[in-house]
Parts: sequence; structure tokens; C-alpha cells
Amino acid sequence: MPFETEQYTYQKVAEDLKQRITSSQFANNRLPSERELAREYSLNRMTIRKSLDILEKEEKIFKLGPRGTFIGKEPLDAIGPKQKTIGFVLANREIFDEHHSKMLLELESKTKDRGDKMMFFTINSEKDIDNLLVSIRDKHSPDGIVISGLLTAEILKSLKQAHISVVVSGYLLYPDPIENEFNRVLVDSIGYGRCATEYLIKLGHRKIVLINGPSHQRFLNIHYGYMKAITDAGIEYNENLVLRCEKDALVDGYTVAHTIIDTIRPTAIVAANDRLALGALNACVEKGLKVPGDVSIIGIGDFDGGRISNPPLTTIGIDREALAESALDLLYGMLRNGQRSLPQTRFAPFRLIERQSCKGV
Repeated sequence: MPFETEQYTYQKVAEDLKQRITSSQFANNRLPSERELAREYSLNRMTIRKSLDILEKEEKIFKLGPRGTFIGKEPLDAIGPKQKTIGFVLANREIFDEHHSKMLLELESKTKDRGDKMMFFTINSEKDIDNLLVSIRDKHSPDGIVISGLLTAEILKSLKQAHISVVVSGYLLYPDPIENEFNRVLVDSIGYGRCATEYLIKLGHRKIVLINGPSHQRFLNIHYGYMKAITDAGIEYNENLVLRCEKDALVDGYTVAHTIIDTIRPTAIVAANDRLALGALNACVEKGLKVPGDVSIIGIGDFDGGRISNPPLTTIGIDREALAESALDLLYGMLRNGQRSLPQTRFAPFRLIERQSCKGV
């Protein structure tokens, strides 16, 4: 039963759920999952979560981790072992970007489903790392961490020496053997760089520019995926069509696109993330070019801005739910059993999301 206007907030959803509970509309005294409720009410999961929090505080429902959410007051025999605290650590990011904010929401939701809680930390200096390690040593909190962001070998070496349970999400800035000593969850950046480029090639494009980020490992992987797709299609690789930005923000994509529109005049652009892609799209429109009529643009990341841009941005979507689930599965395994086997690397899937910023030639 979707709500039709913004005035229906989480309080109204909570009231509606209470009425449905009273009239015994839910089978087996169990509520549907957050995802199912979000779909039913045509709202996002954060709104549904806030509605459920109201019901939980009023003891209308109780949660039993992965078993689900049940109607009524939590029985005493349902109370399990000591609640764990999981830390999400973001390293060396000037802004809390959309990828990591969505990752945090997924981790928080799945940690809560397990009956545990999530804490968020940022580290931007050696002092920040030391403070985090002191908290873990003296307060025994958090119990384990998932770390992401602009990661260096030095950060991982500090964590390794502290003998704490850690899962690394993402690539190091620069390759180092230390990353192979940790459980990791990744998205194949070579794979999605190649996927984005192959999509444009299948549309008939041959003069394809890559707007890439700084010379970090992930962006180098995207470059390799782009190059692989180009050469496999029998297109001569041209390094002049690969442009590297000092940062990966919208303004960087905008600035670089301005320089190539008058000189290179590509028929298509692959951008290493949606921010760069949206910057390029704005530059093209400002220059009087039609997207996708004159230039096709594809991004990576499926950020919210790309869904409402004009035209909506074709992109590569990352399964952050699977990324979070894999990270926690590895971390809880370490908390239960320690690191008894060789570190694992798990990959989360990605997929092409076709919108209106690309067309054939």
C-alpha cells in the first residue's frame, strides 16, 4: 500500500503497521523484511527502519537477528550472548562520499539484524589510528572493524601489529603485499572498467575517452579494463584519449571535459565514477553538445545524482548490500574462530544500468 506524498513519514508508517498488527494481518506473528516493507510502502529502507524502531521501543515487535522481526514483547529466553560492536572505519577521506555512506547504511542494517551495533570512525592521521587502537585495547570496543577509504600500507601494518579482527573493503592506494594478509571484500574494478567500455563499443563508438581519477590502484585497474576492451575490439589504443584527474570530484570531470570537447571531440566518454561523469555531462551541455545525441556518457557507481540528472546517467551499479554482507560474514567468522585459515578475498557483483545518457552511432 504505497504512500503517495512526502507527508507520510515514518510515524505514519509505524501507525499503519500497528493497526495491521492489531488486526492480525501478518502470518506467524512475523513482519516482512525491511526490503519487502520498503517495496510495499514505496519508501526507502531508512524510513522503514525508523518506523520499526518506534514499534520496537513500544515493545510491539522484537528482532531476533537473521531469524527476522516478530510481533510482541521479546521473551526472556530469546536474549542471547553479549552484544558485539562492529566498527566501520573510513580512512583519509576529506568528504563522506556516497559510496561509503551507502556502505555504512548496509553494514549498520545487517549488524542490527544480528542483534549487534555499529560505530563509525574516521582516521586521517597516525594519531587517529593510535586513538582507535587504544580504544580497542583498553575498552575492548569495537570488537572488530571493517575499514575502507584511501587506505595505505602503513595503516594496514598498524592494524596487523595490533592483532585485531579486521576486514578490508576496497583496494590500497598503491599495491603492497600487506593487503594479501587481510580478509578483503572488493568489486572488480578491471571488470567494471571493461564492462562500461564494451557497452559503448557495442553501441558503435570507436573514439572513446576515459576520464579517470588519480593514479591509485583502483583507477589504474579501470584504465586496464578500458584498454583491454579497446584492444579486444580491434580498436587502436590511443593514450591521448585517457585523461587523469588529480581528484575524482564533479568539478574535476567538468574541467577535463571542457578541455577535450574542443580538441578531441569524442563520441563517447567513460568516467571512472558518477561524479566525474556528471561533471563531464555538465561541461558538454554548457558547450552546446547534446547528450547522448553528440556525446554518450557512462559513469560508475550508481550515485543518486545520476538518477535525476538530465538526461539520467547510464552507469555501472555496485551491489553494496552483497559487499556489506560479505564483509560481515568474514568478520563474524574471525570473531568466532579467529583467523584459522588463509585470508580470503571476496568479490561483490556489479551490473550495467542503462538510462538515457548513451545511444548508438
